[in-house]
Amino acid sequence: MTDNDSPDDLFQGKTQTSSKDNSVPPLQVFNETKYLDDKLGRVLLAIYEREEVTVQDLSVELDRPESHIKRQVSELRKQGYLSVDYEADTKRYFVRSDWGTQEFPSGPIIPLVYQFNLLSDTQRMEALHKAIKTTVDTGDIVADLGAGVGGISCMAARYGKKVHAVEIDREVYEQGRQVVEQAGLDNIEYLRADAREVDLPAETDVIMCEMLDTGLIAELQVPVMNHAIEQLGENVQTIPIRAKTGMRLIQTDYEFYNTEFRLPHFEEYNSRKSEPRSEREDYHKITFTEQNSELVEEEVTVEATEAGIVNGTQLQTHIQFAPGMDYTGASPWLNPPLNLPFEEDYPVSVGDEITVSISYELGGGLQNIVYRVSNR
Repeated sequence: MTDNDSPDDLFQGKTQTSSKDNSVPPLQVFNETKYLDDKLGRVLLAIYEREEVTVQDLSVELDRPESHIKRQVSELRKQGYLSVDYEADTKRYFVRSDWGTQEFPSGPIIPLVYQFNLLSDTQRMEALHKAIKTTVDTGDIVADLGAGVGGISCMAARYGKKVHAVEIDREVYEQGRQVVEQAGLDNIEYLRADAREVDLPAETDVIMCEMLDTGLIAELQVPVMNHAIEQLGENVQTIPIRAKTGMRLIQTDYEFYNTEFRLPHFEEYNSRKSEPRSEREDYHKITFTEQNSELVEEEVTVEATEAGIVNGTQLQTHIQFAPGMDYTGASPWLNPPLNLPFEEDYPVSVGDEITVSISYELGGGLQNIVYRVSNR
């Protein structure tokens, strides 16, 4: 793309060059705009043209208010088209080279039809309620990031002074506002925004963010909390406060009707149960009141405690929702075990060790997990 090209040129198919790393052809970007709102499409093309650009630059170039551009950039990020350079003094956005292959590039949004299931998970909800009761005081300002239909916002509103509920999905956001209105909770303010971008009130006392999943891999818990802590500092209280992820060796029956399916899967929702071949070995710990790296790269050595066959590893994540609370384990809608199959079977005796190399970006989606048996 040349300095003289414009978004209008791209709409008319006049340009021939590509993006920041030359990996997304102009025609692919142009074709994608057919599926976007006209304003979103023009923002996407303007970012593609500039390779890296700030919200302020886009506002000037497209002659639109910064607040409008910010919402449109957030929507494009939600849909997985954009990434952001956080190391620059001002956030600079660019077109992702891999957006065409990402099913949930910015973390899976839990649609409205599953919100009731989340509320029905007693273990999850009781842990959250206990943490809120322990943490939120009268007079506290609370931010609920990824609020859904307001389950924990409504809890916090009964203990604190004000709750700012942030939700990006339009349908879920509208339902949450209706729930709050019908409940008569006038100290909850719903805001439709990307929790990775939202400006939080400086007087916020407590950040709640239950965008948890096994390994913190698929959902945006860590990027969202990093953004919040960057704004508010490390003295703010958080719910949850800590998470730890470990792996254990397992044997799973992958055969169905004489055909083998070695597929990653959650050991929940009526899935077959695996047989453990070891205890859990923790390899990643995180404290949400701190800025955290969003990249995990580990070599994890696990010792077999039972003889048999090992043909996979199971990731488990436990959460401490507030200081003094025990870590909460898996439940159907809170971090169900994630099984990752090995390509082959490994016979083991008690005391044998298997080392697994594993890496992923926190919030990058399950498809970004890379793992292998590196030592047997």
